[in-house]
Amino acid sequence: ITPLAGSHSLADLVAEFGPQAPRCVRGIVRDVVAGLGCLHAAGLGHGRLHLGNIIVTSWSHAALCDYGTAHLRP
Repeated sequence: ITPLAGSHSLADLVAEFGPQAPRCVRGIVRDVVAGLGCLHAAGLGHGRLHLGNIIVTSWSHAALCDYGTAHLRP
């Protein structure tokens, strides 16, 4: 959690700066897909993925948060 201190949610950034060009968010999308891939490989589903649950550590890196509704996938 410490590396994420001072980071913002993707929802906050979109509200403040508006939509960004695909080249600007490519790294964020890559990190979100990788995170979901790890969850799914472990047999888990996030359960509540939305822009507020994606923490952006820079314009090119992101992490998933709020696993409170994570569940085992069938």
